[in-house]
Amino acid sequence: VDRKLVKQTVMTSVYGVTYIGARDQIKRRLKERGLITDDKLLFSAACYAAK
Repeated sequence: VDRKLVKQTVMTSVYGVTYIGARDQIKRRLKERGLITDDKLLFSAACYAAK
């Protein structure tokens, strides 16, 4: 996990980002990288990182 992956989520947390919003933000960053191609695994990784 690097800074770029979670920066948007951290910066919006003070404005009350929800777990679902944080998960979606992280999922988008992971998808941009293209390292995870399986949607189920991508979703699981985003859920884990959002917690």
